[in-house]
Amino acid sequence: MTRALPEDSSRIHPFNCTPTGRSPQKPTDARDLLPADIDIIMAMGDSLTAGFGADSTHLFNLFVDYRGSSFSVGGAKSIDECSTLANILQVYNRNITGYSTGAGEAEEKAKLNVAVTGSRSRDLLKQVHVLRDRLQAYDMKQWKMLTIFIGSNDLCGSCFDPLNSAEHFVANLELALDAVKMQIPFVFVSVIAPPDISILKLVCVGGVGFLSLGVD
Repeated sequence: MTRALPEDSSRIHPFNCTPTGRSPQKPTDARDLLPADIDIIMAMGDSLTAGFGADSTHLFNLFVDYRGSSFSVGGAKSIDECSTLANILQVYNRNITGYSTGAGEAEEKAKLNVAVTGSRSRDLLKQVHVLRDRLQAYDMKQWKMLTIFIGSNDLCGSCFDPLNSAEHFVANLELALDAVKMQIPFVFVSVIAPPDISILKLVCVGGVGFLSLGVD
């Protein structure tokens, strides 16, 4: 099974916004940031942030984390080919760092994308610690943007594991956010709500797969 690509893949996603400059002085409050003020981009989460299967063309490379194409922190392609948040911010600040450039777990390609396929909210605190360690190679005084997108796996297992409950999800997220606040300065955090996973029942006919068991 292969995926057909357009003959001309350039300018699939044209970005027409006019870039703006940086703030005259370095902002001291995240609410005052301009896009060009972001110097470092980062991400935590599960397979949706790790880019699991994102560039797969057949079953043999489906189980690969294509971090360079991650919607939030992928930078392997130009913005004309892939409209990721990292690519959009590069339009405003060409010197931005931290974005992923390849596939797999290797730090030199993953950079500051510390998402792990299969993760649940209980794993966020560990990801904060990994992120903090990797940031030692960066200027901690620069403004950073962190995207947190997690919760699908919590939802899929919520009927069978009490640790996947909504209450535990909130507690785990708050714990991770507190750790970010304490350990990572100058950071703008974007928390994305979990997606609607009820549609997954359509691909789990007859109770095949754990997703069909966890979606009500």
